[in-house]
Amino acid sequence: MDQSRCLVVADDMTGGGDTGAQFAKKGLRTLLVTPGISAGLPADYLTWDVLVLNTHSRAMDAARARLAVAAILQRLDLKRFGLIYKKIDSTFRGNIGGEVDAILEMSGLPVGFLTPAFPEMGRTVKDGILMVKGNPVAETEASRDPACPVNDSNLVNLLRRQSSCGIDLVDHRRLSSAPGSLRQTVYRKRQAGTKILIFDALKRQDLEAIAEAGFELQPLPLFIGSAGLAEAVATRFAENTRLKAGVPSGTTSAAYALVVCGSASAVSRRQLALVVQNANFPHIEIRSALALQAPSDRAAEEATIRRRASDALRHGSVVLSVSPERTAASGSDDRLAAQAIAETLGGIAASALAGSGVAPHDVALILTGGDTAMAVLAPLGIEGIEIGGELLKGIMAGRVKGGFFSGARVVTKAGAFGKDDALLRVVRLLTK
Repeated sequence: MDQSRCLVVADDMTGGGDTGAQFAKKGLRTLLVTPGISAGLPADYLTWDVLVLNTHSRAMDAARARLAVAAILQRLDLKRFGLIYKKIDSTFRGNIGGEVDAILEMSGLPVGFLTPAFPEMGRTVKDGILMVKGNPVAETEASRDPACPVNDSNLVNLLRRQSSCGIDLVDHRRLSSAPGSLRQTVYRKRQAGTKILIFDALKRQDLEAIAEAGFELQPLPLFIGSAGLAEAVATRFAENTRLKAGVPSGTTSAAYALVVCGSASAVSRRQLALVVQNANFPHIEIRSALALQAPSDRAAEEATIRRRASDALRHGSVVLSVSPERTAASGSDDRLAAQAIAETLGGIAASALAGSGVAPHDVALILTGGDTAMAVLAPLGIEGIEIGGELLKGIMAGRVKGGFFSGARVVTKAGAFGKDDALLRVVRLLTK
C-alpha cells in the first residue's frame, strides 16, 4: 500500500467537505469529488494526498447504498491508499452498516474503528449511547429526519441491525486507562471475532487515543467517524508522511455571495434567520410545495424566481432558501419530496449564477445541507472541490475545480452544525 495517500468515503457532500478539511489543514492536498456530478474521476486524482469520494448515498435504501459504495470502489486500486477513512454522520443517519461492510470486504482490512463522536459539536458517546448536546440522539431532530430518521440511541443495537459483521463496544473507561490496557482490549475483542469496534468518546483526548491505537496496527484499521475522529486521524497521518502542519489559507473576500440554505434543520433555520436579519442581502424564499408540482404547473412561478435571483446576484449578494414547512403531496415519499425540494432550489441557484454574468473568481457559494450543495454544484459541470481547510470549526472552505464556474470559492456546512451565528460569521468573513 502507498502509505502517503488517503481515501475518504463520505455519504454526502457537506460531510465529505468537513472531513476533507481536517486533512487539508494539516498540509495535505485534498480533493473532493462526486462521481455522478462529474463525468468520471479527474485524470489527476492519484496526484492528490487525500481523495474524498462523495457517494451521495445517505438517503438511499440500504441495498442501493451498499451497491453504490461498492461500484465506486471498484473503479479504484485500493492498494494505492495506505489509509481509508469512512466518513459517517455525527448523528448516525444513513446506511452506515452496509456501507462499512462493503468497504471492509473490498479493501480486505481486518477491522474497523468506529465512533461518530465530535465533542466540540456536542456529539459524545458513553456506554454506547450517542448523545447530541446532552440528549440521546433518538430524542433529537435526527429522529424526525425525512430521509433517514434515527430511532435508537444505542450504537451497538443500531449497527447490528445494519451490518453482518461482528460488533462490540470499547467503553470510555478503557480509553482513559493506560495505552497498554487499551491495546489489550482491542486485541482480545479482535481475537473473539469482532470486526467493527465501536468506541465511546467523551472528549478530544478520547479521539486522539482511538487514532493512536489504530496507528499501532498494520495494516491500519478502517477508521469510521465524523470530522471529529478525522481530525485526530489526520494529525497522525500527516506525522507519518512527515508533512508539517499546514498554515490555514487566508480568507479573501468576494464581491458577490450566493447563500443557499435548503436544510430543514432547526439549527439551520436559526442560522438563516440571523443572516436575513443582519446581512442586509435580498432574501428569496421558495415555497416547498413548488418543487412538488408538475413542471408545467410551476413553470411560470419558477421562471419569475430565476429572474429575480439572477438580477439580485448581478447587483450584489443574495440569500436563497426554501420555506420551513415540508408539505408533501398526498402519498408521496418523504425522501423523494426532500430530494425534489433540493433539486428545485439548486436549479434556481445555478440559473442565478449563469444568468448574473458574475465572474467565478468574484463569487462565493455558501451552501447549507448536503443535498442542497449537490443540487447547486451538479449543473455547473464541476470536476470537484479543492479543499483549502476550515473557515470555522466543521465548515469547509475550498474552490470549485473544473466546469464553467471553476475557481469560485465554495463553503459547505452540514445543516445541523454550528452555533446560531455560524452562517452569519461565514457571510461576514467572505464579504468584508
